[in-house]
Amino acid sequence: MREATRLQQCLRYPFAIICVMLVLVLLVVLYLRSDRLTRLSASESQAIARIRVIDQNAKQAKGLSADVEHLEGAIAEVEARLFDRGERAVNTHFFYRFETQSNIAFIKVQQLAEVPQRLAANGPDALSHYSAIAYDVAVIGDYTDLLELMGALYQADPILRISDFKLSQASEAGRDTSDLLASLRVWVLAKGDV
Repeated sequence: MREATRLQQCLRYPFAIICVMLVLVLLVVLYLRSDRLTRLSASESQAIARIRVIDQNAKQAKGLSADVEHLEGAIAEVEARLFDRGERAVNTHFFYRFETQSNIAFIKVQQLAEVPQRLAANGPDALSHYSAIAYDVAVIGDYTDLLELMGALYQADPILRISDFKLSQASEAGRDTSDLLASLRVWVLAKGDV
């Protein structure tokens, strides 16, 4: 009997019963959906981090077009200084013009056919946009004139470097005994064969 009276007392407050039932249903739903809440909060934190990165990139991109223009100008300047592999006569004449500017006699200017393994496609110093042309150059002159020639080569317009330098006594008839024979290996940056 007591149970019946309790049931009747509870039925007198239908609003309270509905609220208790609603709270129970909400607790069950919350329990079942709690794993989704952690996944959503994790994805929210990732999205916020990505937005911060995008904001930082936008701030750092100011003046980027001016930098691109500057780099394009530098690339154009470098490409204007490159040798063209197909213009052998023009390339060889580059070296012989130093003969008229100094007391040096060029004996040999020879363009080598193959690129060394270091600069080849799989080499450690591979050139991706440009290529290199190697020259064997032999000149006769006194020591100071040879040093001036090397300085003039470095200051010349093409981008080059001297990799080998060998000196020996000049044995050519009619030459001064102070004259030396210099053998140079010169690498010149050229338009790429890409």
